[in-house]
Amino acid sequence: MSEKVAITIELEPELLKEFKRFSDAKHQSPEEAVRELMREFINKRRKTARQTAEAICSDSKGYTLGGISIRELRDEGRR
Repeated sequence: MSEKVAITIELEPELLKEFKRFSDAKHQSPEEAVRELMREFINKRRKTARQTAEAICSDSKGYTLGGISIRELRDEGRR
């Protein structure tokens, strides 16, 4: 279920003009364009976090979290 939220941001006039031009050309409302940008932002951050976690797990020698090795924490999670 969608929730209505109002966001106020300051934009450079040229940026807003270009944003409107491209969303209009795509026959997309500004709201739809912002939702698309937000989803892309979230997906990019998730991908980066996943890649970072995979890199740490694949080369976890020497890395610790709270004094416990990442390898030990990872192995404990598999039990």
